[in-house]
Amino acid sequence: EQDPEETGGLYAFTAHAGSRYVMVYNRAYRVYFINNVALPLENRYRYYFKVRRDESPEDEYYHSEYGQVAEQLEYFVNPDGAEFRYEGWSYSQDRYKEFKPSSAIYRKTYLYAYYKDNVKEVDDARKELEDAIKEAIRVSDDHFLKQEESGKLKEAVEEALEVLDRENPRATAGQLEEALEKLKEKTEPYEKILDDRYNHYDDIQDNGNKGGNKGGGGSGSGSKQNPFNTKRPESYTLGTNGNWVEISAPEGGERQMAFVLNGGMRLSGMWAWIKYPTDGNGNISDRTGWYHFNDKGIMETGWIRDESGNWYYCNTEKEGRFGKMQTGWRHDGADGNWYYLIPEGGAMATGWRKIGEKWYYFESAGAGVYAYDPVEGRWSYGGGSGKPLGSMYKNEMTPDGCSVGDDGAWIQ
Repeated sequence: EQDPEETGGLYAFTAHAGSRYVMVYNRAYRVYFINNVALPLENRYRYYFKVRRDESPEDEYYHSEYGQVAEQLEYFVNPDGAEFRYEGWSYSQDRYKEFKPSSAIYRKTYLYAYYKDNVKEVDDARKELEDAIKEAIRVSDDHFLKQEESGKLKEAVEEALEVLDRENPRATAGQLEEALEKLKEKTEPYEKILDDRYNHYDDIQDNGNKGGNKGGGGSGSGSKQNPFNTKRPESYTLGTNGNWVEISAPEGGERQMAFVLNGGMRLSGMWAWIKYPTDGNGNISDRTGWYHFNDKGIMETGWIRDESGNWYYCNTEKEGRFGKMQTGWRHDGADGNWYYLIPEGGAMATGWRKIGEKWYYFESAGAGVYAYDPVEGRWSYGGGSGKPLGSMYKNEMTPDGCSVGDDGAWIQ
């Protein structure tokens, strides 16, 4: 018997004249075994042999060829941390459709090394850990935590980030889940601590320490404008939630104050209503009110412009109500003008405003005569003939043609 694979498809025999010959043959098909998944790349695999139509790879005739199919890599982890476990040869690359060696072959056949993976589980675990890290950072930054407490939680965050940021390969699902559980275990106690402290804070507020909607004396009609504040609680009680601390100022600089919470964090980048304890007769201290803190946590004084472009004035007197936001009428000694700070919110008035029974007009355009001094950290009057924003008109005509008297009131 001649093997066409060895003879190049040629078949030789002795023929006799006058005889009739019929050639019968079986068509053969290639059976491919392919592994294009395994890593590293040297574990990729490709091999084939031919099987005649209606015969199977495990038939005795193909014992040698089928016996040369190599064992495949049983387990590997890809660069993204997903684990792959070998299931067997499959007719499909996308789902496991088991190859049966005893099945007859009727066409060219491709068989793929099929691996079951946990790519989705890794992605889900990574997302959970990312969310837990964000939550832990939020908790660690809470101003009601003490510095030592915040520091310990930040260390736990760093440990979790080390797992999350691993490369070549990235962390597996098991490693991510382990890091997630550790971080949750370290975060939960501080969440409980914060719950207790916020509940205590709320109890204080419910007992009369809220002050977010209060302002100074005086009255005037117009739209209500509230001071800018962040999402943090806007009311703090001196001695309960925190205390004033004097900060070392630059050489030759003025006195600087910060309000430091019990956790060691300064109030910063916000307006805060500071509540002073009542005296022995239950009277509210005149120091209770709104105070503004810059991004470095330093209490600001003088003219202040917030993120919305509104202007406020905080007391510059070194004693007494130092730093407290003023409301009502204010005469500025630097530029000699009168200003009106709206009692409801403290914002500087512009345009027409009825105060009491009289109407007054306050400059609404401004000539840019105030400039910010980065060294002093405040707005200062620079002189000039222009009219400052918010300054009251008196003994002159308003832009819309109305006359106002020496006291600034509209002459009707």
